[in-house]
Amino acid sequence: MGEFRFIHCADLHLGARFKGVDTDDAAELRRIRMAPLESFERIIDLAISERACFMVIAGDIYEKGALPATRAFFAEQARRVGIPIFISKGNHDSERPWDAAIPYPDNVKVFGVRPERVRFRCADSEVEVTGASFMSKKEKRNLVSMLSGSDDAFTVACVHCDVEEADEGHPNAVCRMNDFLGKKVDYWALGHIHKRKILRESPYAVYSGNIQGRSAKESGQKGAYVVTVSDKSVTNLRFVATHSLQWGCLDANVTGLSMDDLASRLSEASDSVDIASVRLSGTGELMELHMEDPKRFREELGKRIPFILASVLTSSEPVEDGELATKIRSVAASMASEGRRAYERAIAEGSDLGEQARILSSLSDSDLEASARRASEALIRMTGGRQ
Repeated sequence: MGEFRFIHCADLHLGARFKGVDTDDAAELRRIRMAPLESFERIIDLAISERACFMVIAGDIYEKGALPATRAFFAEQARRVGIPIFISKGNHDSERPWDAAIPYPDNVKVFGVRPERVRFRCADSEVEVTGASFMSKKEKRNLVSMLSGSDDAFTVACVHCDVEEADEGHPNAVCRMNDFLGKKVDYWALGHIHKRKILRESPYAVYSGNIQGRSAKESGQKGAYVVTVSDKSVTNLRFVATHSLQWGCLDANVTGLSMDDLASRLSEASDSVDIASVRLSGTGELMELHMEDPKRFREELGKRIPFILASVLTSSEPVEDGELATKIRSVAASMASEGRRAYERAIAEGSDLGEQARILSSLSDSDLEASARRASEALIRMTGGRQ
């Protein structure tokens, strides 16, 4: 059997919007909008340069709200690469009205909701790709348990699923590690979890992760795997970063800093970060400016740094515990409990509080306490927290 390579990617989310981005800069917004498309284009370039035999895409091709032009882009890229592309649909891949009007080229195979197998030869090797797509957005079937391979071929199983041992809180098509065993499958190409993970090596079970981070929670490099196979065995598994924008989350204590000082520190810490959320802590003039005029703060900081400033947050950690901070927290807690009692007295006396009543009645005691706590921490930062 000869040597060949294939590409494994998943969770393209073409047409996705980034989360936690607070910018109205037209150039930045265009870079953000194009990022997932550019990453997929690079994956196609990778397949061509590596002379890959085929590609497997383990679900979630599009994001909710993707336009017909996005599907046309995918079809164009698939046509450009020319090699077989196998797709198992995920929870974001529901049918759209225009799908039939924008057909995929003949080299694209979308697996149905029941297990299917496609067999072909690659570099004098027998290859088999199997897969099954989601029936709906909430897939309750264990798709992994339904798939199997053959003894006389190198089998790749393409599936969008949630392996219980790697769960990230979005259960769909749930399976367990033991479900990968005894299936005559040599490589499980997985999608759904956005962090790349090699779950096991015999047989290989691999999450490739998504191809472009969409928030500070999806930081780090994103891309695809190039899998090399020889004599019916995986001999090399190589991750290649293709992301257009790499996310990061940067922390900075602003006590005693000027805006230029803060920008310098963030620039040094950003390294290969292209877009980041910045979380501030500390006290002083910069914290006061951020509290009083967050838009101006963001604009001034954004001019001084080499990356896209997605958002500016304040640390949720308690700050300086001086005498004034203690008093502010005490008053805030009292106001929360007294506010509840005042509301209850007003209702008992037959007062018509209108919209206030609707809002207050929807809040639990813990909601009120949390709101008071957040307000007190903001006030403490503005004052410095000391007498």
